Amino acid sequence: MGFKSSGSQLRAAGIRNIEVDVILQGRDKINPEKEYSKLEKEKVRMIVFDDQEFPKLLKHIPDPPILFYMKGELKKEDDFCFGIVGTRLATNYGKETSQVIAFKLANAGLTIVSGMAIGIDSFAHKGALTSSGRTIAVVASGLDEKSLFPQENVGLSRKIIERGAMISEYPLGMKGDKEKFLFRNRIISGLSKGVLIVEAPLRSGALNTARHALDQNREVFAVPGNISSRMSFGANLLLKQGAALVTRAEDILQELNFKFTLPAVDETSAKIFSSENKVEEKIFDILNGNGEAKHIDEIARFSGTAVQKINASLTTMEMKGIIKNLGNGKYTLEERYLVPIEDEEV
Repeated sequence: MGFKSSGSQLRAAGIRNIEVDVILQGRDKINPEKEYSKLEKEKVRMIVFDDQEFPKLLKHIPDPPILFYMKGELKKEDDFCFGIVGTRLATNYGKETSQVIAFKLANAGLTIVSGMAIGIDSFAHKGALTSSGRTIAVVASGLDEKSLFPQENVGLSRKIIERGAMISEYPLGMKGDKEKFLFRNRIISGLSKGVLIVEAPLRSGALNTARHALDQNREVFAVPGNISSRMSFGANLLLKQGAALVTRAEDILQELNFKFTLPAVDETSAKIFSSENKVEEKIFDILNGNGEAKHIDEIARFSGTAVQKINASLTTMEMKGIIKNLGNGKYTLEERYLVPIEDEEV
């Protein structure tokens, strides 16, 4: 099948009628040599369905792309991908949860896939980049920086290309729109063994991704959220409908039967933290005092440290697997770090 293939040849290759019409109508306006020259200039490669690099999982979805454009590279370890998506209007709870879970999953060896949108998607990519792992962004526009959407994430896209890949069905110069966003979601789920919805209202592209995941026989996971928050209505609905409940990255790894190792338990806070982490050391001591969860304002008050510094340290400690975010600003130590306390009357 080549550039000058007939309509019947394109259909025989599995291309849908609507796509065939677009190809036939636009083909005469395209100069193949000029287009390839643009791709080379932008360091973009075109991966077609029959190429060895075309992901195996993606080949077997009901409506795989016949080709996609790519910046960066796909590696063998990207055979085991996991999608994390959610609303653009994410709360701080959603952003932190997305980043921490992505960090832990990437450290365990999964490649994190998301859509590079503002909000949950961006923090999923950032979490993977903060770890030692890889990440893939599936975008709904051309891969050239002028067309890339959202423009606010051009800097993030450069980091993703260094540690993974950015892919799109759409040629250079093409802007994104609502229909393209919804259509690309099938690729996010198609690349992945499972998909996690962190936060999503009832009308959400993230729920559209969840539906694609179900159609593709993928596992769907969701993070429970505040029952009064519209940003959690969609994720909570998925849980009622049978999605796997996730409060920590280990829930996903266990459900997927993915082998992983937890950080070794240190006996004392002095061994866990270096002298450079005085704020983290204070937080550890406060949370380990009686083993009860504490609000961030409480931790700040007891430690005599500004809330902004406490918040940054809490995020770091959660990524390390030392503390657990219970939502609504409350934190506790992970169970394996809690020192057993005996009741005085025993």
